[in-house]
Formats: sequence, C-alpha cells, structure tokens
Amino acid sequence: AEFRLLDDDITDKQRAYLHGVVLKEIAQQAMVDGRRFPMKVWKEHFRKEWLGHRTVTHTNPLTGRKSRRRERISTEDLGVRRMAEYIDRVIAFAATELGVVVSEPLPPELRPSRRRARAIESNHVDADTGEILEHA
Repeated sequence: AEFRLLDDDITDKQRAYLHGVVLKEIAQQAMVDGRRFPMKVWKEHFRKEWLGHRTVTHTNPLTGRKSRRRERISTEDLGVRRMAEYIDRVIAFAATELGVVVSEPLPPELRPSRRRARAIESNHVDADTGEILEHA
C-alpha cells in the first residue's frame, strides 16, 4: 500500500500541467534570436533562474570528513502553494518576455487557497476550528 498526503496528488497534477501544457507550449511557440529550444532547455532555464540551489553538508561515512556542495532545488521540493506560484511566474514570463500565450490557464482546483475556500463554502470544514463536518 502507498500512503500519500492529499497535497501530493495536487502537486502531481500541477507537475503534469507544467510539463504537458506550459513548457510544451513555450517550446512550440517561443523564438529567441530566431531559434526554438526544446522543453528540457526551458525547464532547466526556469529552474536555474528561479529555484536556484542550496548548499548541503555531507559526511563521508568512511573518513568522517564533512564536505559542502551545491544542489539545485527541484520542483519536486516545492509544496502545492509554491508550485502554483512557480507555474504562475513561468506563465507570466512566457507572456511578457516571449509572447507565448498559454491556452489553458492553471485549473482552480490546483490552487491550494481555492480548494480550501471551496471546502469551507460547501460546509466540509468549519472556518473557525478547521473541524471536518459531516453532511446532515
């Protein structure tokens, strides 16, 4: 059996949207100096530009010596909210800097704040306590 948080399913769908819609359309439409670039190039460009890296300390198990190295931050490391913000940023850049129009906007159900608001509106969650309510 595999147990995952509800948010994992959303980030999987966000990731599929980022790759299957946003980056794909950028690769198909964007031209820089008369050249088109594959989706993988755009993916790495945005990742490097906006996600950056972190410095991590590792210990060699044989010598006990510590070393530090830079590791790039992946979209896998982002939660639902940060992933939605990242997707919005990529879409905005594509529109303003590359003239790319993404045909399908990010679906509202992939935005965490809207999901919570929808649950509260439909009386599944008490807005004050966060208690999950049963339908009467």
